[in-house]
Amino acid sequence: MSTALQLLQQIDAAYQRLHGKGIGADVFDGEESGRLDWLHEQAPFALLAHDASADPRFIYVNAAARQAFGYGEEEFIGLPSRLSADADAQADRDAILASVRERGFAQGYAGTRIRKDGSHFRIERGELWQLDEPKGQAALVWAAA
Repeated sequence: MSTALQLLQQIDAAYQRLHGKGIGADVFDGEESGRLDWLHEQAPFALLAHDASADPRFIYVNAAARQAFGYGEEEFIGLPSRLSADADAQADRDAILASVRERGFAQGYAGTRIRKDGSHFRIERGELWQLDEPKGQAALVWAAA
């Protein structure tokens, strides 16, 4: 199993502890054994995770996240997650991340994010949760068309 899929398995396990079901279980229509591959390559929502360092860096991104933000996987992994939002959106982003650190979970998050090329897009129906191992936070967001 690749490192990305191992991380995804841990991200999914943390989500399952909160919800009693895996990520995307409501929208995935295949065999459960293929759900992680589907999440990584075909899910219609962006799934991202960053570590718990002082300046958190992305440790996982699925194909929808790469497409929405315009980065390839190699350049996305290790990128400071603060770069996903413009300077004027940092206070809002920081507040939701602090809330997740305190409460373990947040949902209903929306905001504007920035692509690699500097253009903006809106995220909606965001869910964020705290990761156990590796330490950090994960997010599931829908990019508005």
